[in-house]
Amino acid sequence: MGAGYDTYSMSDLVDGKVPEHKAYIMLSPIEVTKEESEAIDKYIKKNNHTVVWVYACGYSDGETLSTDNISALTGMTVKEVSLSSVINVRISDNDNPLTKGLKGVMYGNSTQGVNPLLYVDDTSVTKLGYYTDRKTYAGLAVKDMGSWTSVYSGAMNLPVGLLRNILKQAGVHIYSENSNDIIFTNANYVALYSGFGERKTIKLDGNYAVYDVNKGEYYSMNTSEITFDHEAYDTALFRLLPTDKHRITITIDGNGNVSGEKTVEVENGGSYTADITPEKGYMLDKVTVNGEVIEVKDGKIVLNDVTADVEIEVKFVLITEENECGGKPHD
Repeated sequence: MGAGYDTYSMSDLVDGKVPEHKAYIMLSPIEVTKEESEAIDKYIKKNNHTVVWVYACGYSDGETLSTDNISALTGMTVKEVSLSSVINVRISDNDNPLTKGLKGVMYGNSTQGVNPLLYVDDTSVTKLGYYTDRKTYAGLAVKDMGSWTSVYSGAMNLPVGLLRNILKQAGVHIYSENSNDIIFTNANYVALYSGFGERKTIKLDGNYAVYDVNKGEYYSMNTSEITFDHEAYDTALFRLLPTDKHRITITIDGNGNVSGEKTVEVENGGSYTADITPEKGYMLDKVTVNGEVIEVKDGKIVLNDVTADVEIEVKFVLITEENECGGKPHD
């Protein structure tokens, strides 16, 4: 569906461990206890969130089996037909933002019978799709609940296009419009997996310095889009850094070492310090910063007020009689 997602259990919600999201997809928890329902009311049904209810969410409250429980949970009047039927919904509305471009698309459980069939019988909702075997029974509907939006689907296996439209309307950022792409993301990384080898584009939710973890190099120091050639069944992984950070790259020529990582990021206006250690029989020749030779004191590289990317080269030379006596050979 082109967006990142997290997976939680109902117990996580009850314990207050679910961070706020713009959209929530309830994958048919058939039993929703009073405690769980109260947690949904407290944490989810607010702040213009969108909640997608799939099939028999809350059919049981732990004590009774009734569509009244589903109706109370979803905010829509849901009824049932007791029969074993293949449950497929055909989208009928092409104008609603949730189903735009999807009229005629059928989804659901095309081969296996399910009992009961659940449908929306409510004049206050917008009906977006009907069952293929019960053409007057609504199997897809949406309702504006004031502080949140309720979307109900009596059929499972919602198509990617429908999910993407729902997420867009909820204000969720879509990283990829390609239905073949699976996106994983958090505050610091974005990853893409696909079984198809093709050129990919990831659209970021802002401008970042992007580091390609697999290649071990920066893709860009300031971009809102990543385009790359993707191999089938591979996972691309990128680290996202604020553009107000700067990269320091250290290159060593000769026998010696510089403390710390050889590629680091520092905040704009920040500082960098590293120790220089020649190997036995070698001495420091020179240190250049962006091509300019700098003075080194007490065997340390010290940079203050870093406001741009920096390339540091540290050169070591073999100790000879000439340079040991004070000469300083250069290229």
